[in-house]
Amino acid sequence: QSVRQLVEAQMRTDAMLNTALGAVIGVDAKGLITRWSRHAHAVFGWDRSEIIGRSFVATIIPQQRTSTEGSIFTQLLIDGDEQLQNRKLELTATRKDGTELPIELVLTSHKIAKSFEFTVFIADISERKRASAAMAESEQRFRTLMECIPEAVAVHRGGEVLYVNAA
Repeated sequence: QSVRQLVEAQMRTDAMLNTALGAVIGVDAKGLITRWSRHAHAVFGWDRSEIIGRSFVATIIPQQRTSTEGSIFTQLLIDGDEQLQNRKLELTATRKDGTELPIELVLTSHKIAKSFEFTVFIADISERKRASAAMAESEQRFRTLMECIPEAVAVHRGGEVLYVNAA
């Protein structure tokens, strides 16, 4: 029965991993990928059979960023730097095809037997970054337009003045 319980526990873990809304990646103490969710496949393009056993840093962090962002993970994996754990970090990652994408990453660690393992939760924040850039561009166009109007213009909401042009 204990074998059956282990199999069922593994099935539950796999089900949680594969139904997570973001990418979930397991990493061992050596920095090698041990688990790869379906959403990780959708985000990064690597099949589970291709990615298991590869270095997380070398595979996910772009080559030109490895010296900075990669060292963060190497330090974390080796030293167990708790300051970086359970915090949202915004980084740039690389897909299998070499294209880069902005991600939000949370890394947690847990001790299994005598070594540490890590779970990395990743969200693709490309759309949020695009929306933020579009909003900033729209704001700049609005301010430029308002500054070009020769008459005084004030924008207010609920009695609070939000913007007044220079005229």
